[in-house]
Amino acid sequence: MTDPGTPVTYRYVSDGQMPTVLDRDTMARVNRPLAWSATAFVGFGLGSTLLLGANRASLPYHPGEVVLLSLLSGVVMALVTVIAGLVGMIIGRAVSRARMRRLFPTGSVTEVRLEQDALVLTRPASTRTVPYDRVRRVRRYEHTRWVVVRARPFVEVLPASLLPDQAVETLEARAAGARPPAWSPAPTGPVRDLVVPEGWAAHVAAVSVRATLRSPRFWARLGLALLVAGVAAHAAGPLWLAVGPALALIAVTVAYLRTREAMARATPSGSVASIETLDDRLVSRTARWTRDIRFDEVRAVDVHGDVVFLAMTSAPRRLALARALLPDAILERLRSGGTSPEVHR
Repeated sequence: MTDPGTPVTYRYVSDGQMPTVLDRDTMARVNRPLAWSATAFVGFGLGSTLLLGANRASLPYHPGEVVLLSLLSGVVMALVTVIAGLVGMIIGRAVSRARMRRLFPTGSVTEVRLEQDALVLTRPASTRTVPYDRVRRVRRYEHTRWVVVRARPFVEVLPASLLPDQAVETLEARAAGARPPAWSPAPTGPVRDLVVPEGWAAHVAAVSVRATLRSPRFWARLGLALLVAGVAAHAAGPLWLAVGPALALIAVTVAYLRTREAMARATPSGSVASIETLDDRLVSRTARWTRDIRFDEVRAVDVHGDVVFLAMTSAPRRLALARALLPDAILERLRSGGTSPEVHR
């Protein structure tokens, strides 16, 4: 077992190529037909909707002309949107290259140290400490790693050799309030195991979406979106009525995809997940990481068939566990540890 109290340090000596390799990763990321098609579609929809709304009084008398003009307006706005995107990309590339030259001058040494509670980034001119709970995600590209930090406009771009896959795994685990398996001692309490079945990630994501659709909070937000869309439709045309449902559909789809991706990474099919029971906490072990679940940090318990969702007072705010890993006695202990134990069956 790796001692979690011992910081791990990675070093990078700059060869002056960071502006070039970042440019390659950036272009590989943005040069996708889907991205540009979506940009053009947004512009087209905005242009056609605005013109159609502005001329809705003439629509009953000159429907052909109004529709044709709205389509032409959509095409023009789509072109403008794509051109604006290209200009923004060119400016962004120039700014990024200048920033990389400043942060990684040729011959400079940059260090990343993974400590118990924070990532420490040391450059020739400065040292920055980023607590793990402020790390939102780490994006992996061929030549670089992008560390997305909460409440910061810029990501921390690092060369891939400075943050190898093992370091990324550790960073992601700590950011999620867990720890990598190498940091975990052998179990000392009772353990229940489960071989993750095929399709488990998609199943949990679907259950999570169904639970969201049944929650009052979701319907309150949808009602607010429909109200705003209704006001916009009254001012600019009936097409704006579709905005509220469209946003809700997008939000639900994104939530499903993110949950499925997270579960697939943490509990791939065929891997073993386990729960160890200790006096003051549970220890959840998966193929990806190990997490302590303290009974006094459980705010609420939601049981949905074979999936249990735990609302936590600490990061992450919501955990999904297999019901088979949590016998009734453990569920009762989890409920008693929460401040507002509410179970939905």
